[in-house]
Amino acid sequence: MIFNALKRLFSNSKERSLENLPDSFVVFDLETTGLDSSKHAIIEIGAIRFQKGRQLQDSFSALVKTKKRLSAKITEITGIDKALLDEKGLDPTDVFPNFVAFIGDLPIISYNFDFDGPFLVAAFNEFAGAQKLTNPSACALKMARRAWPGLKSYRLGDLSRLGALDISDEHRALGIRSAL
Repeated sequence: MIFNALKRLFSNSKERSLENLPDSFVVFDLETTGLDSSKHAIIEIGAIRFQKGRQLQDSFSALVKTKKRLSAKITEITGIDKALLDEKGLDPTDVFPNFVAFIGDLPIISYNFDFDGPFLVAAFNEFAGAQKLTNPSACALKMARRAWPGLKSYRLGDLSRLGALDISDEHRALGIRSAL
């Protein structure tokens, strides 16, 4: 969903000031087997590389195989099950080095980086060889709290509805449940 918001932002760039954005950056989202980065794993990663004032440059998307158990709740939320990961998932030793190459040294942004960041660090430590996560990072949730103080809820779905954005597939990294 964060990707839909950014696509809308860039398609209407004349209406908004983009001067505070870096020239290029990557927005990413993760789906995981649970909430604890020390016990759970990434099962999907999606990212879009943007250049200020232009449409998206490129995207990255991968389902990630894991030996961690997928609970019925996670499958219900994401639509990702073991059969899908077995069929279309990639080995994490392939996914994360490719993700490292995709983001390069660009700033990275996610919605709730305090959650996503530790999962990325754990995955980099385990699967990305010597590459460490040193990219500048930002949290879109914290930005939303500064931009719209006093809202009842800062859940991404609620903010998307507030902005009249499509919230279908809100629990898929690139909002592509139907495409897989």
